[in-house]
Amino acid sequence: MSKLGATLKNKRETLGLDMDKVTEETRISADIIEVLEKGEYKSMPSYNHAKNFVKNYASYLKLDLDKVKELFDQECVKEDFYREVKYVTAPVTKEKTVAPSGIRFLIPIIILAVVIFTGYKVYTAMQKGKEMGSVDSAVVKEETKSAIDKELDTPVDEQEVKEVIETIKKEAVSPEPEKVQKKEAVKVPEKSPETVEVTDEEALSAFLPDVKEEPKAAAKTAVVNFSDVCWVHIVIDGKKEMDFIAEKGNQRDVVFHYNFIMDIGNAAVVSVSYGNRTIAGLGAYKEPVKGLKFTVNDNDRLSYTSVK
Repeated sequence: MSKLGATLKNKRETLGLDMDKVTEETRISADIIEVLEKGEYKSMPSYNHAKNFVKNYASYLKLDLDKVKELFDQECVKEDFYREVKYVTAPVTKEKTVAPSGIRFLIPIIILAVVIFTGYKVYTAMQKGKEMGSVDSAVVKEETKSAIDKELDTPVDEQEVKEVIETIKKEAVSPEPEKVQKKEAVKVPEKSPETVEVTDEEALSAFLPDVKEEPKAAAKTAVVNFSDVCWVHIVIDGKKEMDFIAEKGNQRDVVFHYNFIMDIGNAAVVSVSYGNRTIAGLGAYKEPVKGLKFTVNDNDRLSYTSVK
């Protein structure tokens, strides 16, 4: 048996105090007092809950707090304190739906048709670019050949030959700078702009829907009110945890995005407010309740369910 629990119980009986009187004067429920006197501290929600209830009860019985703390540290170590929370949820059954055979075959055919059509368009554009380039080269070659043939077929005048001979003789006596005959430049048609190559991925992206990331839910604030003493444990969005003992008239703001789950030791003294709605009557007086899950629906209305 717990030495500290026996000390608490013996002191209460020595003072002639029954359970109802202690409960009325300390605002500690009879269940918790029995837990303290049996020394079953690890059954409480957390180490802080056990430590504070032992301290408050020992102060009420006017025991030496230093000795009580020494006994408590021997029987309840923080590192060995485990709080086991079990959430029971109903299994979710999913019905398998089979799409009609016509639709199952139609979807791959549509996708394949889109890919083939896109590839055909890209191939046609590339072929047109090659044909235009070959036509340009053929035109340039034909015009150049015509110009050369024209020069070769032109008859030579005897007078021009004589003038050329005379000019050569004069240059031999007193050379002059060479005269460069400028030939008329052959016009080359401008090249068509380069064809832009389109990959299959870029072509298919035009037919695929844009993927949008789900925005994070907006932060919401609920106010928890306490009309009497109560121990509380809250888990926010499955991550952040709060452990405390509330006094009469206390309020706590709970900021959450999706939900919060609350365990309370005195259900009748707790109410939760959000917007213009207040939820109360979560249980009987001095009755502990666990697994109250609070959420806000699409109409911005607060509601709760029990997940235990």
